[in-house]
Amino acid sequence: MPLDRNPCFTGRASILEQIRQALTARGTAGLTQVQAIAGLGGVGKTQTALEYAYRYYWDVNRDEAYQAVFWIRLDTEQALQSGFQEIAEMLMLCEAAVKEADQIVRVVKTWLAEHTGWLLVLDNADDPSFIRNYLPKRGQGHVLITSRVQDLQRLGVIQPLSLDALNPEEAVAFLLQRTGREAASQAAQRAAEALSAELGHCRWPWNRLVLTWSPQVLAFKTISPAIGIAVWTC
Repeated sequence: MPLDRNPCFTGRASILEQIRQALTARGTAGLTQVQAIAGLGGVGKTQTALEYAYRYYWDVNRDEAYQAVFWIRLDTEQALQSGFQEIAEMLMLCEAAVKEADQIVRVVKTWLAEHTGWLLVLDNADDPSFIRNYLPKRGQGHVLITSRVQDLQRLGVIQPLSLDALNPEEAVAFLLQRTGREAASQAAQRAAEALSAELGHCRWPWNRLVLTWSPQVLAFKTISPAIGIAVWTC
């Protein structure tokens, strides 16, 4: 996977369980199971998909774990084609040397159809119009999509799983963990609760948040000057 596991990942237990149940539910025999996480930009779709992939590759019993995980970021159709090229090279398929994108896609889809226990993550699929022809239709594997788009029926997803802000408890836990204050005093807890509420419990891109702390101060600042700097004493 192109991204390391996030050691500060917090909460999302319910959505992770829903993803697992949706992908492992008994569907039509021989058909790839597809599910999607949908939500606003920056709400945590990529990080949630990443945690799901790591959790069910490393942290579960062997008979439950994925045998292979593939990750493609879908900013453009060219990026999707490049992702299939990388998969072909990773699997050492002889056709990987072929330069025609259609042939590469076809041979990767054939491999997926013939193997089990794989997960394909299609991240940032905000334009589903060109994705359908790349989805493997047959095979005992799973496809997990992240997207800002709610209507993904053309990709075989009847009802995407909606991802919203962290709940208040999760947001506070994230703040305390991110600032190294898991064993927080009551004053630090109150400061984290106030800061979390001010930020709408993570209703904006937390990956742009810089957190610092001292024995007396829990502070945050952001890259966006429109938001500025807030300091909470504790």
